[in-house]
Amino acid sequence: MPNAFHYLGQKTGWKRLSEQSRTALLYPLLKILNDLGVQPWHLSAIGGASLLGFAWFARTDILFAGTFILIHLCFDAVDGALARYQGNASPTGAITDVAVDEGGFALIMIILVGLGYISPLFGSAYLALYLIMVALLLMLDMQKKPYLWAIPTKNLFYLLFYMEMLDITSIVEPALIVFVIYMTMLDVHLFQKLRWALS
Repeated sequence: MPNAFHYLGQKTGWKRLSEQSRTALLYPLLKILNDLGVQPWHLSAIGGASLLGFAWFARTDILFAGTFILIHLCFDAVDGALARYQGNASPTGAITDVAVDEGGFALIMIILVGLGYISPLFGSAYLALYLIMVALLLMLDMQKKPYLWAIPTKNLFYLLFYMEMLDITSIVEPALIVFVIYMTMLDVHLFQKLRWALS
């Protein structure tokens, strides 16, 4: 696999350790899926399609709708591990996974903003900054200057939002503000690194 696709495929450091641990933990499931002829893109497609359930139920039952995000995350955790188990992980498969994940995230955020569950200002800003981060990381990879220290806040946001829906905490609004500040600084930093890589 080309070294230029660290964000999409081959990782180093803690990210690589995390992926190796996940593959080892899921080994029995991966063996079953492989024996059944399941391909990673099948899981990516099902995970992406599950978000249609979220879109359908979000207006009437946000807690039930949230279970479809959980389903999406479960499939997302397995598809990459299956690709590594089968030895066919590639930038092509990885970019498909990225498109499904980030497209699904955009769909969720648009729905949450549209239905008034989160602040339109901070929700929209967070989504825009997050997608800019992904684009910058991909461009840095293509320049063979991967940046491995970006903190993905998406799953943390999902967790905090679900906790707020369960009335466990009311931290989503402050968290969004923190995420927007962090993502702004990160995007500026990544943009500068890309400028240096292109110069």
